[in-house]
Amino acid sequence: MTRRSAFSLLELLIALAILGGLTATLFVIFSMGSRSFQVGTGRADLQSDMRRVLTALRKDVHNSSFSSISTLDSQISVPQRPPAPLPTINVQRGAVCLNGLRRPQNPTSYDSDSGLPRWDCYIVYWATKDVPEGKLMRMLLRDDDGGVQGVPRDPFSAADLTSAHPSLLDHSVKELCDRLLAFRVDLDAGNQLVNINLKLRSRPGRQMGAGRSLLEVIEITSTVFPANTHPRL
Repeated sequence: MTRRSAFSLLELLIALAILGGLTATLFVIFSMGSRSFQVGTGRADLQSDMRRVLTALRKDVHNSSFSSISTLDSQISVPQRPPAPLPTINVQRGAVCLNGLRRPQNPTSYDSDSGLPRWDCYIVYWATKDVPEGKLMRMLLRDDDGGVQGVPRDPFSAADLTSAHPSLLDHSVKELCDRLLAFRVDLDAGNQLVNINLKLRSRPGRQMGAGRSLLEVIEITSTVFPANTHPRL
């Protein structure tokens, strides 16, 4: 009669320890891969939002007249690393208003002699004060006194930054982005240039090791020359 050999308790403990080590290693590798995927996805989403917002904004500024552009500056405090409320940082949440055309493809929107646009509306971009991330909004306001000469809206104030504006053109309010951290527009009058600064931040909530938040921030500064500026320097 042959005797069957069995595992001793020590051998079982060693096997379990090796299996536990392999499982822990696989978990760490999977966790690192998952975090990298989340970071990459968040960054790609932010970059897509940035391209969409900047394309629309640059197009409107490029097609406008420098003499019609006016800006508003506003600063608020937001959490630096949400969802933790503290510490906070100060960010710009400004606005810009410029001449535009309701029907830019229509030949009647342009002067037959000079070819300059007959401005018939104001395009307004503004950042909301939502915390921690705001929204970038775009809307069209009527300009009943428009002509070929770019004229700034007078007055342009914080009271204009509402979707219930009495001069609002129907169905013209659009939300371009809901992950806005900062928005600022500066005018270079000496060179008739418009400097745009945008910052977008991913939404809070996901956490990684040591309590650090998976937050992505992207920033871009773009300079645009309004091509329909008249007269030019």
